[in-house]
Amino acid sequence: MPSSLLRFTPELEERLKNSNCRVVITGVTGWLGQATLEMCAGVFGPRLEEHVIGISSQPRELTLRSGSVFKSITFDQANLLQKRPTLLAHYAFLTRDKVGNQPLESYISQNRKISRKVADLSKKIGAIGLFSTSSGAVYDKNKALTKDIELNPYGVLKLEEEALLQELASSEGMSLSVCRLFNLSGPFIHKEFALNSIIKSLFEKNEIPLKANRKVVRDFIYVEDLVSLGFFMMLDRNNQYKTPYDTGVGEEIEVGDLAKRVRSLLGLPEALISRPQIINEEDVYAGDTQVIKNLFQSYQLLPKCLDEQILNTASYIRELIPGENR
Repeated sequence: MPSSLLRFTPELEERLKNSNCRVVITGVTGWLGQATLEMCAGVFGPRLEEHVIGISSQPRELTLRSGSVFKSITFDQANLLQKRPTLLAHYAFLTRDKVGNQPLESYISQNRKISRKVADLSKKIGAIGLFSTSSGAVYDKNKALTKDIELNPYGVLKLEEEALLQELASSEGMSLSVCRLFNLSGPFIHKEFALNSIIKSLFEKNEIPLKANRKVVRDFIYVEDLVSLGFFMMLDRNNQYKTPYDTGVGEEIEVGDLAKRVRSLLGLPEALISRPQIINEEDVYAGDTQVIKNLFQSYQLLPKCLDEQILNTASYIRELIPGENR
């Protein structure tokens, strides 16, 4: 068993257990879905499937890091659930890489269908709280909200879903938490993002080759902290905040400095960092963190700093590498 499973805070675990709410997770096989499922398992233990429903495109069997097995269902099957107080964590959405060379119209249609299914399901099954991940892709290079669906379909569709969920929450009296996700850290990371790529390269090659030839700036948030905030807001019946908020902890860092920080924290300060010559361009993907800081403070949550995020993400990645000491 992994040394450190994701958990809600003790207070949040108690509130969730005492709420008598069912939890429904869309996109349960993805990064956030698996993290949320593991955190719910810490609350409900062997009775997980009595309290939590996971939705995926096809029925799946998921083996949790604890060793237990969880079976997911489809949206069609979820529509047959009885109506009762429910917390709905919504992560289902198609990124362009998942649909290959499909025409743009098909991609747009599929995602709008997912958003509508979530809205319809939430009313049908009795959702009292809704937590959804939008994206930093809703902004253009000038930090204005994107408008061109052909140029940025993912960002425009996320904005459409935000508006749909805000209207739904207002009309149905649901507590709402919608985050515009920028950079995530922690267990279940699965794509070749900057942080995990740096850590994997260090573990596997004892060096860190960076591909970016421009200034790349990121601000990470730990998956456990983000999910905890979402659940606190869903469980708060006095929560009137329905405006999407950006993610991050306010520790912006350039990828070259991130590589140096990683090798130092992981005890390999002499590992080689290679990188192409830097051109005069910037790739800044980080949000305005003032609102999320206020939200964390209001629920007495202390998000993990960048160093903690790096160490915890590294512990997870180490477990996945054959031959690494655990």
